[in-house]
Amino acid sequence: MTYDQTLFYRIHCYNTQRCQEMNEEKLRLMKLVEHWVEHNDAHGDRFSEEAIKAEKLGLNSVADEMRKASEASGKVSENLLKAINLLKESDG
Repeated sequence: MTYDQTLFYRIHCYNTQRCQEMNEEKLRLMKLVEHWVEHNDAHGDRFSEEAIKAEKLGLNSVADEMRKASEASGKVSENLLKAINLLKESDG
């Protein structure tokens, strides 16, 4: 835990109820971000599947853009997973 996190925790967790509320909010946020990762991954997979279909139709430029969207979706999921790990590492 960094000095700033420790200070924040000491200032804002001065009573048990406030700490419990913060932990509940942190858990809610973690579950929400986990949901976003799953949802985003499903979209990324779908982009790839549809890119194949577009290519079969001769729509190569369309397929290329859809593949780029799929790759970008993967990067979004990476960032969201990093956020989840930071949430797990944080205290309070």
